[in-house]
Amino acid sequence: MFLITKEESLITKNDFQAIIQVAGHVLKSINFGFNENATFNGVEEQQLKLPKLKEFTSDSKTMNDEDLKGLTRLCHETLTSLEITGAAITGKGLSQEEVQFLKLKTLVLRGCKQVDDLGAYIMIKMTTDLRSLNLSYTNITGEGLCLLANQFRRLRELNLSYCDKLTDQNACKIIVLAKELRVLRLSRTKFSGDALSASSNTLLETVELRSCEHVSGKGLCKLMKISPNIGILELLWTKISNLEMLSVSRIKLPKLTHLTTTGPELNEDFRMLLLSAENLQNLTMYDNAGLTGEIQANNGQLNLRYLQTLTLTGCKALTDQGKLLLLYQLS
Repeated sequence: MFLITKEESLITKNDFQAIIQVAGHVLKSINFGFNENATFNGVEEQQLKLPKLKEFTSDSKTMNDEDLKGLTRLCHETLTSLEITGAAITGKGLSQEEVQFLKLKTLVLRGCKQVDDLGAYIMIKMTTDLRSLNLSYTNITGEGLCLLANQFRRLRELNLSYCDKLTDQNACKIIVLAKELRVLRLSRTKFSGDALSASSNTLLETVELRSCEHVSGKGLCKLMKISPNIGILELLWTKISNLEMLSVSRIKLPKLTHLTTTGPELNEDFRMLLLSAENLQNLTMYDNAGLTGEIQANNGQLNLRYLQTLTLTGCKALTDQGKLLLLYQLS
């Protein structure tokens, strides 16, 4: 592995290319770190080679499309992981490249704010066996991703958190499109779930919707109905209400073991949520302003016998009677 750390930022372009010339034939991993001088621009003209490189990581803000193009030409046949954070790339510089990332399984473009739908589409289209994709903090709406059914056929993990322009409709299309998806992160997006198709099915196991202010009770119920394998669900800083559909449609999450949430604030919504997840092992709730805890199940059906950890931090409306009732359900 070759690592360029922040403290070694005085390394020059010539230094980097000299290292590649000497050791490039054995390198399997390169980490640019925050270095702003190292570059792949021009390496092809110097006939430099990286025949064994599998992993490339960069936090350099100056990495651009020319660097990406140079790296692609050198390593498109061997790279399994490409992780670029906060770079000046757009991805559009690869539009004329007639190659594919034959072995790429992990693609991270976190915080590359110049990456939009077209750039993301061009890069992902070049993959053949993608398993993990992180486009968080980019400028996508999701429109281009909806056209990548073939590239998403084996995708297991998707992170689109903090993509401010991602639309609910596109997010819902992508969820259904990626049929093998297990981990979904959509924190701080416009995702509501309202556009989900009730006839779909997912294999989702972990869902993070932190600070998704648009998530509705209806949308959440739809997501839960088509995703019975969810084991970890994060709903921090959301405003969930109107969960009666959980009861009406008899929605169950038998594999849900970890729930982190701020809402719901209504006792009845909270009761229905717990009824749908009777195998819950870890329940964490922060800053809930309305929940009193004074809930009882119809015919004594509410059962928290598997619960191992209960955290109720900042739940100011919680009463002594509510605490006793919750403790009773644990017995």
